[in-house]
Amino acid sequence: MAGKLTWNGDRFLAEVTQENIKAMNKAAITVQATAKMLIGGAGSGRLYKRGSKSHRASSPGDPPARDTGILANSISFEVAQRGNEIKGYVGPDIDKIRSQSPRTDPDYGWFLDQGKGLEARPWLRPSLIKSRSRIKKFFEVANK
Repeated sequence: MAGKLTWNGDRFLAEVTQENIKAMNKAAITVQATAKMLIGGAGSGRLYKRGSKSHRASSPGDPPARDTGILANSISFEVAQRGNEIKGYVGPDIDKIRSQSPRTDPDYGWFLDQGKGLEARPWLRPSLIKSRSRIKKFFEVANK
């Protein structure tokens, strides 16, 4: 009796790709939520006044302290697929920052994270590191 072998590679790849896209979306949403949480805290640095409002800044090495909320509210994500490659991006939405505060430098989220012009207040990489175990599980489930 002869057996029949059928190649369903295209269907298999499509299913695997869809599961990985779902996992990447979950991963990006997790990093986004973690970043918003990190930025949402109160600072432990110096206290200063701006008009009638007081703000306690973050200390160098700590995530930025929330002031106006513009940075935290601007954090968005995108998942892109090109062929078999799937990438997730998380970071500040420059256009959203511009629309909420036209006088604010839209790159200040990156400056805080990287320490451009001031000591770094990292928030993006720590968000990814804090999310790592959950992200790993998303992809383990997707690839079972």
